[in-house]
Amino acid sequence: MRLKLFPLALAAVLALGLAGCGTKDAAGSSSAPSSSPAGSSASSEADSQTEEDAASSQSSTSKRPQSDTVTIVVEGEEEELPVTLFEGEGYSIYLPEGEWTHTEAGDGSQVQDVFAAVENDKVLLAIQSSGEESATLDQVYDALLEEGYLQSDDNDQYFALSEDGVVTCQYIVEGTDGQIWYISWCYPDTTEYVEGWGSRIPQLIETFEAE
Repeated sequence: MRLKLFPLALAAVLALGLAGCGTKDAAGSSSAPSSSPAGSSASSEADSQTEEDAASSQSSTSKRPQSDTVTIVVEGEEEELPVTLFEGEGYSIYLPEGEWTHTEAGDGSQVQDVFAAVENDKVLLAIQSSGEESATLDQVYDALLEEGYLQSDDNDQYFALSEDGVVTCQYIVEGTDGQIWYISWCYPDTTEYVEGWGSRIPQLIETFEAE
């Protein structure tokens, strides 16, 4: 069944991204990065520029502000994050300024855009659509559960799967045209990552909107 291939295809993309990561100190990279890290290297500046170029290259069709602030809570502490609107094919999402690099663009179907955290390339974010597939949310949920994902008790749009030392999460959104969107992210399955990125990203991806 074609529907079941979407989660698997994305898992493969994320796994390849993790396999190609450079080695970094896990303890030093597990905490969420600051918006403007002190002593940024030329490489980090280039990554930030790449992200800005990618965002600016998108056609500005959204009625949402191009910049805003988002309040998130990590380990009981509130953070005010300046964010920039990224406009993809059929969707938009706010991402913290300078924190994500757009590493892959799709063709408007299935896996569309992949982002890597600037300060930690073991953390990936991907946007994926069901294309022309017609499926109900219940069918999507059932397909994810059959693949081994666990559904959140607090919000049935959230799913998570821990496998081979990597946590892969899915946030499911139904567009106005009935198209299903997967907003997915992954990170190493360690306490440091789970408490940092594991609580940070779910709050950020709720800024996603299908057009």
